[in-house]
Amino acid sequence: MKKKLSLFYFLVIAVVLFGCGPEANIVVNEEKTRLFVDEDRNIMAFYVTVTNENYLPSDILFAKFNIIHEGLVQEINRETVYFTSDETNLQPFEIAGNDSYFFGESFEYHGAIPHEDLEDAVEVVIFNGADEVVSQFPISIAEPGHL
Repeated sequence: MKKKLSLFYFLVIAVVLFGCGPEANIVVNEEKTRLFVDEDRNIMAFYVTVTNENYLPSDILFAKFNIIHEGLVQEINRETVYFTSDETNLQPFEIAGNDSYFFGESFEYHGAIPHEDLEDAVEVVIFNGADEVVSQFPISIAEPGHL
């Protein structure tokens, strides 16, 4: 009985020590993350920079942009924009330890919402291959710009 109990405690300790190890810590660089509206070219773009604040590299990650502004959802006719390598394939990426990664998406936009009203209108979601959310944050800066 004591052997079984000792083995049980050993397994519990091993799971805690090895199963709960450190992992990547992905955060937004708010100063380098923006929503741009180029009215001359009728383009909207999301520019995002994320940083891995841990020394360990990240797993393979993916990103999407959830549109949370109802007027913008109606104007672009979708609630989610995915970071893709082409029209249909998600673009995987990894972030080395203590490093950053920049990505963006742009699309045609003929809307009339003032850029000031688009602050916090889009939420960036970073997720892994198991669809687990790794990081989630709004795009707090929206501005006009020439892309």
